[in-house]
Amino acid sequence: MLFVFLRRGTVITLARNVIKTLVLLALILVLIGLVAKQHYRVERSITLDVPSAAIKPWLWDLTQWQQWLALRQFDQQARLEVRAQAQGVGAHLGWQGQRSQGELSIVSDSASTLNYQLLVNNEYLSHGQFQLISSGEQTRILWQQQGEITLPVIGPYLVWFTEHTLANTMTHSLNNLKTVVELEHKDEQ
Repeated sequence: MLFVFLRRGTVITLARNVIKTLVLLALILVLIGLVAKQHYRVERSITLDVPSAAIKPWLWDLTQWQQWLALRQFDQQARLEVRAQAQGVGAHLGWQGQRSQGELSIVSDSASTLNYQLLVNNEYLSHGQFQLISSGEQTRILWQQQGEITLPVIGPYLVWFTEHTLANTMTHSLNNLKTVVELEHKDEQ
């Protein structure tokens, strides 16, 4: 009804301006996609009221991850499966879910550090680390993960999404881990 009151030239000018604005917006989004960062690094930590010896079995043994890893909180269909060995260099954990699939492999470990690599959907490789920092009867778990998404234009947008999703997963997982480890440690005393 509004167009009845407008002149034909005004409607054409308005349409041209809308198209120009949309093209300009699309160009800006492409330019941002071309120059924004394509790598991510997420770090989370939590302090548990237990010595590091009580935490290590929960991290170093991949069969225990099903009890605390928050993957299923974000993908109800996700199923974790330990493949090959469950501990040490070469230990391997895979998952298959409705939204994603992946493989995690332990690449090195020491008394206080566990390093792994993660391949998601057969194309996104990242590296992660758990570090245990002891202070008497308390232990701080520092969890870091970093990677890169090198898809042209959309890569940086996927990086932002990955950082957000990964940060939430890590936070939920560490809270789950704190609960199960502290409860088990309390029961053992």
